[in-house]
Amino acid sequence: MTADRIEKVPHTSGPWLVSDPHPRCTSLHVLQAEKDEVGARAVVAEVAKLLDGTGHANARLIAAAPKLLEALESMVRWTEMHGLNTAELISGGRAEVPVVLNARDALEAARSSSKELAA
Repeated sequence: MTADRIEKVPHTSGPWLVSDPHPRCTSLHVLQAEKDEVGARAVVAEVAKLLDGTGHANARLIAAAPKLLEALESMVRWTEMHGLNTAELISGGRAEVPVVLNARDALEAARSSSKELAA
């Protein structure tokens, strides 16, 4: 499956940013950077503040998702355009390059229309 053939599921457009609403608040907010017509930002995610600091790291990773998605899409398109998504095998055939397969799997997971949640 090429990057162009993966079903696109709408998500809140990026860029996203991390907001710490109040020092005593127990969560961080990942917000859409662009404000709406009344000057508000859409909340994309709420992330628990954790004592070990991983909450902040998790929020930054979530906020980076639109840029990561765009970079991965560009990488897959570029490798396909330049014929670098496959490699010649010793046997003489060709096979998908594992890093491109992994990228496609990640794109498919990000764009999945599945509404299944972990139990």
